[in-house]
Amino acid sequence: MGSDGFALYEALYPRAIEHYVKGKGFTLSNSDKDNVMKAAQHFAAYWHRDGRIPQDEDGKPDWWTVYGMIQDHFRQWTKGMIQ
Repeated sequence: MGSDGFALYEALYPRAIEHYVKGKGFTLSNSDKDNVMKAAQHFAAYWHRDGRIPQDEDGKPDWWTVYGMIQDHFRQWTKGMIQ
């Protein structure tokens, strides 16, 4: 996938986190949203350097896997495990 695919990671990240948080019955404050954007940039930069996007059997992006990776990344980000 080209570099546009990695830009999708940064755009998808905040929506995935909002979906996850709303499912838990919470909302994000403005400062939380700023933190989510920083985490999104970190996540996209990592995968851009890695040069790959998880794919399904048909070679298409596996967005369910990406969604899970975003949740895991954000949990680590908020615990200060990565920066």
